[in-house]
Amino acid sequence: MLQIIFRGVSYSYINDFEQAIQDYDKSLQLNSQDAQTYFFRGIAYYNLGDLQSLFRV
Repeated sequence: MLQIIFRGVSYSYINDFEQAIQDYDKSLQLNSQDAQTYFFRGIAYYNLGDLQSLFRV
């Protein structure tokens, strides 16, 4: 699971936020209680300007 999160962070680092969100969603399917992954996903949505999805749980 950590590999998926780190890959998502790597995608965010190169500004590929759509792919990062896909990885964060995969990680959250495995552990829906991981606050850090929700945080990273929120940042990716923010960087895309998608404020509606920013607060989606």
